[in-house]
Amino acid sequence: MKLKKLNSLQAGRGLAALMVVLYHANGRYGFGGRRHLGHIFSFGFAGVDFFFVLSGFIIAYTSFHLIGQKNGIGLFLKKRIIRIYPIYWFYLIVALVVGFIQYQNLHIFDHLGNAFLLLPGHPSIIQTSWTLPFELFFYLLVSLLIFSRWTLFLIVPVAILSIINAVLQNFGTYGIFQDHALNDLCTPFNVEFLFGILAYFIYDKIGKPTIYALILIVCVTIVLEIMYFTKAGYNEIYPGQRVLPFGFLAFAAVTAFAALDNKEIFKAPKILVSLGDASYTLYLVHANIFSFAYDTIFMRFKYSEEKIMTLMIFVVSVTILFSFILYKYFERPLIKRINLIWK
Repeated sequence: MKLKKLNSLQAGRGLAALMVVLYHANGRYGFGGRRHLGHIFSFGFAGVDFFFVLSGFIIAYTSFHLIGQKNGIGLFLKKRIIRIYPIYWFYLIVALVVGFIQYQNLHIFDHLGNAFLLLPGHPSIIQTSWTLPFELFFYLLVSLLIFSRWTLFLIVPVAILSIINAVLQNFGTYGIFQDHALNDLCTPFNVEFLFGILAYFIYDKIGKPTIYALILIVCVTIVLEIMYFTKAGYNEIYPGQRVLPFGFLAFAAVTAFAALDNKEIFKAPKILVSLGDASYTLYLVHANIFSFAYDTIFMRFKYSEEKIMTLMIFVVSVTILFSFILYKYFERPLIKRINLIWK
């Protein structure tokens, strides 16, 4: 089944990756010391919420036709395993080697099996890999649905509990399972995957006025979020507190981008589409690169905040360029080779 590449969505993926990169550069690694640029990028973590909603849409778009097919579950799991693990494993090994040389700490190898398998609560040697177990659990649920529609008797309760968790956490409650592992399985992030599936069912049914209205809502909401976080400062929030402000924002954006592609209204800039192609590599490597630069250069030589700001702009630019190169000459050829071998 040949599917149309949704370039506007891919451009959106690139913008979301850039938001996360600037969030980490601004908040954690000294980009302007959070004084030169204020908190304009402090809501950049919402790029992760966009990834989750987009993932729900893409999985529905590319895989729902496999439901009921005899070999559907095998095809689905093969594609997902190839998409997630090989690239992650390579960068994980690089991070282990560099981390050990940098810190000479044997504890970096603790619970290494959990890190390689991306189990919940695994040590985040790749600092952004904490999101991947949520992706993998969503893939597991979809694979069950592809295997048999009867698994909806398991999937629906998980979805309901995830919605309840999102509502409770939105009002400041930790969750219905407290510290139990079920909190990770019934995470509010599951609701964002559901938003993506909902976007899939409606994106080709909306007209131009609705598309333009969604784009306006997204633009206005982003401006309001920037204004809010500029005043509120740099704060961490519960996953459930992200679903309403950022999950709905991502839902509107994903629906609008997909509809733009469907109606062929807008041609996404090639640079943003390319950034979307390289977004997985960029997402995995950027935080570790920033951390390495900060610990081994900025702190070692005790640079001023003004100097750090200038250097971080350079580090961010180089990291993005490096991700393009890694994608073109490593990630894409490796994935093609694995697909040829694993037929």
